[in-house]
Amino acid sequence: MIKALFIAWKNFRCKKKVMLKLISCFFVIMCSVSCFFNYTTAINVRLEQIINGSAAKSYVETESMINSQDYPLISEIKEIARFEPENIPLKHIRLTVNGKEYEGINDYSYDFSTPFSVGTAQHVYSVTFIIDAYNNKETIFTKNDIQEYKEKFGDKNLEIAGKAELSSDSIIFTDYMLDKFGLPADSSLIGAEISLYNSETGEIYCDGLRLSCILDSNIFRISSLKKFGQIIISSEHEIKGSSNHTYYNYAQNYILAYELANQLSADNIPHYIPLELYYFCEIYKQNLIVSRVVFMIMIVFLIAMVVSIITVLYFYHCNQLDYRQMLLAMGLKVKSLFLIILIEIALCILVSYIITLIISGTIMFLISRYLISSLDVEGMFSISSLLSISSIIAALIFAFAILFAAISSNNIKNRLK
Repeated sequence: MIKALFIAWKNFRCKKKVMLKLISCFFVIMCSVSCFFNYTTAINVRLEQIINGSAAKSYVETESMINSQDYPLISEIKEIARFEPENIPLKHIRLTVNGKEYEGINDYSYDFSTPFSVGTAQHVYSVTFIIDAYNNKETIFTKNDIQEYKEKFGDKNLEIAGKAELSSDSIIFTDYMLDKFGLPADSSLIGAEISLYNSETGEIYCDGLRLSCILDSNIFRISSLKKFGQIIISSEHEIKGSSNHTYYNYAQNYILAYELANQLSADNIPHYIPLELYYFCEIYKQNLIVSRVVFMIMIVFLIAMVVSIITVLYFYHCNQLDYRQMLLAMGLKVKSLFLIILIEIALCILVSYIITLIISGTIMFLISRYLISSLDVEGMFSISSLLSISSIIAALIFAFAILFAAISSNNIKNRLK
């Protein structure tokens, strides 16, 4: 074994031209395949993150009602009119429950729409007074909303008490908003008569409505509802100063929402898509290009590289034939010759593997840093992924090397007979 290792190391150092050819072939295969799979893996992981982490954002927003019969990709429609008075502290809002009055608590614990940050102004976190009026003929929470809610919060019950259903005289609160008026999320409140008014101006926002449901406020932590109001009424109950109706046209998934946006663009219908859907569209288009075009190029390229390796190994075998026959004639065993050939190729693989890690890592880092950083693709430069993919390729090449060494040593043995 030691003798075989010594001879193989000597040949590796002396036969530089052939060894460099082998190292080059191995490196090109390892580098190209590892970059390709690392890239596609990062893209697919990011797509999965968007789909699972923000399933509720698979909608296209419009300012006018769209006939779902004309656009069969629409699975659900959410119609909302918003009442959001500016610069009204919650402490000026009064909530009456069965005639008993409760004062709003003006604190800075609101973290639904904006994550806490040292550089963000304090007023951003003040508890907001927003009433969203939903069309009670349409849905309040879509299947996409529920999917993301369950993904983030498990099988927790969305409805703490009552049913999330609207009628012309019903109102819905979250446990969070009730807490901001000093009330617990208690089932005994269901059916209570609710009124909301401004203690400073005397303006009444809603009067004599019945509390039909108390919701888990975590539903408003999903991607599509973070900036929505946690007080919900029916759009049949008009509030002076509320905004125009906005329509959220949901598709079953991001791909269908992307196609729906394309259809609306073709029909010149003004629309807006969420940032998550934009990211998904851009990444999805890149993924299609990689999957269809680059994959075919990779197949042709790898075939060419395999042929190149076989050719280099064949000429290497022919050039070393006389030398190896001489070693066998001098008493070297076939097993030792097999080890010499295998160790020589293994050294080439090892050098290629090290170079691949350096070059591939640099390439993937530059791609993730400068070419697609705007798409928010995380995990592009992954050491563990690069190591695992490169190791698998090196193992496959080594398996091929074992086969070649066995065939080559056996061929030389037969020539001496």
